[in-house]
Amino acid sequence: AFWARHTPHARRAEARAALIAEQRARLDRLLVAGAIEPREMRRLMASLAAGLEVGATRAAVLPLAPAPPTSFRAMPGGLRPPGSTLIAGWQHGTPGLMDRANRLRADGQVVTVLRLSPTALYHRVAFAATGLWVQTGGVWGRARRDEPLVRVTTLAARTEVEAARIAPLRGVGGQLSR
Repeated sequence: AFWARHTPHARRAEARAALIAEQRARLDRLLVAGAIEPREMRRLMASLAAGLEVGATRAAVLPLAPAPPTSFRAMPGGLRPPGSTLIAGWQHGTPGLMDRANRLRADGQVVTVLRLSPTALYHRVAFAATGLWVQTGGVWGRARRDEPLVRVTTLAARTEVEAARIAPLRGVGGQLSR
């Protein structure tokens, strides 16, 4: 049914042959590995053939998908918005942190808020409904699975590390705010 909707009629036989060959090769690997028995391979191939037949009969009434109305257009100003800022502070005890972040977001900036606690909690990142990236966790905790469980550092040093880590993702560069 998918092929009837998205594949020109002249290429359907080729697509069918490729699918059967791919599935036979996969089942051959499973057979050699001892994961299935020969009778299971025969049953699965017969099931594939039956499914292809049913799909071919159902697909006869489906028209080809229409061409898109317009082509994709480039995003104005490149791939990233012009400004991207990282604001960091303590989870509790940094007054106005979120207010400042929301003001920057309202000005069109991509804003990442780093709210850390004096713990070794793992970091979590979420995209808030307000349009902010919010990263929480402990200043001594790990942000990636390949990092040590605990690292001795300061809030300022950890902010620099996180800014460098997320720079390729969100364009955070020299604009750090604490």
